[in-house]
Amino acid sequence: MHFRKALNSVLQPPHRFKSTGSTKKGKANTVVYEEKGLVTYINKYSERTSGNFHQALQDMANTYQQIADFKSYRDSHLQTELFDPINGSVLTELDNISKLKKAVTDAEAEVNSARKGTEKNPQDQAAGDRLSRANGNLSQAKEKLQRAIDSFKRDDANRINMFVQGAQIQQEFYKKAADAFSQLVANLNTIKERSTNGMLDGSNNERISYDKMNMNQYDEPGYSTTIKNFSSPAVNHKEMNGRCKCRALYDFTAEADDDLSLRKNDEPTILEQVDDQWYYGELNGKKGHFPVEFVEKI
Repeated sequence: MHFRKALNSVLQPPHRFKSTGSTKKGKANTVVYEEKGLVTYINKYSERTSGNFHQALQDMANTYQQIADFKSYRDSHLQTELFDPINGSVLTELDNISKLKKAVTDAEAEVNSARKGTEKNPQDQAAGDRLSRANGNLSQAKEKLQRAIDSFKRDDANRINMFVQGAQIQQEFYKKAADAFSQLVANLNTIKERSTNGMLDGSNNERISYDKMNMNQYDEPGYSTTIKNFSSPAVNHKEMNGRCKCRALYDFTAEADDDLSLRKNDEPTILEQVDDQWYYGELNGKKGHFPVEFVEKI
């Protein structure tokens, strides 16, 4: 049942943010949010329905599309206001401080080595000169390190402000998401009441093309009705013309028992395209599902 797969992938943080890896014709990598996959899935089934049920599916799809848009806006701003500055300046400064600390450690080791030389032969002028140079180098190394640390500390307020901006961006996202789902709850309750009242007074004449669906009311606990794959050739890809090899663009960790874990550059065989989001394939004698966007056909 791939509706649950699509929904679970939205709820699992490790799989919220996936790159398509598409760089054809100079296109930069784009980001695929799992909500968009869920929207596609819901819209596909809502086309076969009408009336209140159709409206409920449409409201769900619209809300999840909003969430995907909110995420895109949030991630773009986090990249600009937080991640880019951290990568461009903060990490560079910290890396420089680490190198200066190592330089101090090396200078101290040179001083200790030179001191041992003078202890063995106090009259050796070369050994004395070496110790003098080593002490001078150590002093310079310590001064450079201290200047770098002081400079880093002076900019603390600006760095902390980046974290504030990042937190505010997240705060705005979660507020918008909460508002969107609050509106969805209100809309669905209205639709539910309209449907219930229509059934009671006999005015609910909506028709749903159940003959176009394979419905199983008892397929999964927790769902009154579970929507299965359509028998429509446009959706059902079970009868593929031969097997097809593909290459994994990214690592994929199985999310369910019937999933197939992949490592980047693995070459599984596609046995079946279940829908627009999932393949069913085989690798090293194991079979299972894996996302369409994680592989490319070869």
